[in-house]
Amino acid sequence: MTKLLCLSLCVLALCVADYYKPERTRFVTRSKEGNYLFRGNEPLNEDGKGSVAFGKLHEAFVKYARANGISLPDDYFLIDVSFLDPHTLKPDHHDILVEQRDASTKNHSKFLNLELYGEKTGPYQLSDSVRETSAKSVPIWQNDKLVSRVSAVNDILSTTYELPIVVYVHCEQGVDRTGEFVGAYALKYLGFTWDKVNADNHAIASRPVMREYQNALQWYCEYLRITENASLQCRSSPTKKTL
Repeated sequence: MTKLLCLSLCVLALCVADYYKPERTRFVTRSKEGNYLFRGNEPLNEDGKGSVAFGKLHEAFVKYARANGISLPDDYFLIDVSFLDPHTLKPDHHDILVEQRDASTKNHSKFLNLELYGEKTGPYQLSDSVRETSAKSVPIWQNDKLVSRVSAVNDILSTTYELPIVVYVHCEQGVDRTGEFVGAYALKYLGFTWDKVNADNHAIASRPVMREYQNALQWYCEYLRITENASLQCRSSPTKKTL
């Protein structure tokens, strides 16, 4: 009986969804067309009812946009982009269903799911020749499809609409999968360096992005370096020792 109770508690713990943490929200950019990109964590209310925290999200958008000298209009179209895995057990699957339901019943709102899995092997675990050949074909083999997905989000931000668009990208914690995607976007469209991307990701959770998501981001960086920007560095700069 005791073993059964312990097992039940463990299963329950695995099924508990994370809740929205406004302090993990960040303003990423505003396009010249007047659309916005924010990042954060799972946007569910901590009320046990299973609902999206639209009000808290808006407050955080206003706060973090203002902190960057940007004003956010009261009326906009929200695109909620989740990187959760729809094929897994709870909490990912549960959270996806909640977000789909709430977006479908809220005006000016849409939900997209772009699941991210990362990569087990990083580019610098391979020989130079294999790494270069593999990096050139990242759009073909990468499970996370960063090349096409990052481009698709930028296309949304670069289009003029009747209402401004706010794209909110997130995973459960707003750190690893989100760090992978936003890092890729920043490398491609914001001119960030590898060190800048990693510093921003580290600042949110006081730790590096998990290895598999860092690997996927590094492969994307290598793809950009080989196909678009030969000066791009895809490894962290050596730490300078102080005397």
